[in-house]
Amino acid sequence: MQTVKTINFLLMCLFFACYMYQFLYIPVSWLPRRREKREAPLHRFAILIAACDEEAVIGNLLDSIKAQSYPERFLKVFVAADNCRDKTAETARARGAEVYERRNASLRGKGYALDFLLREMENRAHTDFDAYIVLDADNVLESDFVLRMNETFSEGKDIVTCYRNSKNYGDNWISAGYGLWFLRESRYLNGARSRIGSSCGVSGTGFLFSRKVLEEQGGGWPFHRLTEDIEFTIENVTFGPALLDAEGKSIEEFNTNIAGLNPRAALGYYEPGHYCFVVVDGRGEGGSRGYKLAELSRLFESLGCTLAYNFDGGKSAVMVWDGDTTVNMPAGGGRNVTDILYIAKE
Repeated sequence: MQTVKTINFLLMCLFFACYMYQFLYIPVSWLPRRREKREAPLHRFAILIAACDEEAVIGNLLDSIKAQSYPERFLKVFVAADNCRDKTAETARARGAEVYERRNASLRGKGYALDFLLREMENRAHTDFDAYIVLDADNVLESDFVLRMNETFSEGKDIVTCYRNSKNYGDNWISAGYGLWFLRESRYLNGARSRIGSSCGVSGTGFLFSRKVLEEQGGGWPFHRLTEDIEFTIENVTFGPALLDAEGKSIEEFNTNIAGLNPRAALGYYEPGHYCFVVVDGRGEGGSRGYKLAELSRLFESLGCTLAYNFDGGKSAVMVWDGDTTVNMPAGGGRNVTDILYIAKE
């Protein structure tokens, strides 16, 4: 019994240490946020809703979208009625949404429904959107929701998440718990991260991604696990940005705090089976200063690649040949990593 208690105590200490940084975020969230007041251009948004048997609630969401202060001509609602056994599709169509019905008993879940919805939109030439807003069918929006999302999107952010709260906080302890969780996540996690220039986490619903992000992930929604929102977040925080535009030309402006001189690791693509791997030393290792993202972009254009993506750089920029030969001079000697891109001989 004493052994079990000791193990539990050690696990408690481990988890406390892992989450300690969140306590430091609390005072950060109290700092004033400075934002320049400027006119945000109007963008065209597609609102995406994946719904399974949501007849009872989807009408409330669609009514709140209709009541937005954002000009209605810049909004269009698309609904994936996913394996529905009720009148979700009919309810959504009656309120002006474009509805696509999906029947697939084996591939179920929000990720598959969003992938189906985005590809159906592409097939029907619904491609003239600047960005996409993902909502759950039981959400209800404040009247200025899209206006506020547009303001942040206009600052150059390709992915935006929102503040969420509970509609029925006082009904029972479960709804109250959800409300407190939403407050903690929005104010004391994402709010603090935003103030220090870090990446926020997308969680479930109420988020936006740009057309550029959609194209970079292949035009659909490749995240199908139960935690597809976390998968989406990790994919976009650790991978990219894209280094070439849709025509394979270099990009000069990157809206990221990693655009300066750094050691770099990146992948270029020519055609199926033909790739280009680039590692750039930096931070004084071997006399190399590193590359800016714009310089790396121009390099891949000069190499003739049609696609190119930046990977995690810094100390992680390491290239190993034939199992044990490091061919570059990693900054600080390199570091241990959890993910690698590995090419094996047939």
